Amino acid sequence: MSSLTTTTINTVNGTTNLTATTGNTSGPAIVVSSSESVWIRANSITNVFVTNTTATIINSAATVNSTFIASGNATFNSNVTINANTTVNRMTANTVAAVNGSVSTNTFTLGASLAAANGYTRLPNGLLLQWGSQAASVNNATVATATFPATFSSIYSVSVTIANSGTTATAVAPVVNTVSTTNFTWKSTLAAATATANIFYMAIGT
Repeated sequence: MSSLTTTTINTVNGTTNLTATTGNTSGPAIVVSSSESVWIRANSITNVFVTNTTATIINSAATVNSTFIASGNATFNSNVTINANTTVNRMTANTVAAVNGSVSTNTFTLGASLAAANGYTRLPNGLLLQWGSQAASVNNATVATATFPATFSSIYSVSVTIANSGTTATAVAPVVNTVSTTNFTWKSTLAAATATANIFYMAIGT
């Protein structure tokens, strides 16, 4: 194992305390405390990077192999890979590939969401997932309308499954009748008297 070498630069752009430790088996460690922006150039590879600066700018093709901690704003300009142990208070990006990463303070916002029995969430690729349940009296001629918690821009799929229909559970098989961006209608295959059916549903769109 090579010996540790620590270099401290007290002034970078006026107010920066930069400590770089090299020679250990885990690779270089960089700790930055500054009121200025910190730039990580393209194609840079850093094993440990800790910053308390107002803004950290990471350019394309940069890689942080292990620990990345940014207390201030972190902006990723292009394809940035963060492999593990990631903590970012505020992050904006064009493209980020994160493996085993996490955002600790719930500030990486993809859009409004609702964690509830009838709720929805947005995925990073733009998809909107919605789910819920409903009870209604239906048969093969009587439909019920279920309203989505949020409005879709486009809707791709709606699926329903039986939840619990009491004594008529074996007779009621729910089917989707019509679909719009705000709701869908459904009915059952039961041809005789109207029966109360409870369903769960999942809808996918944008």
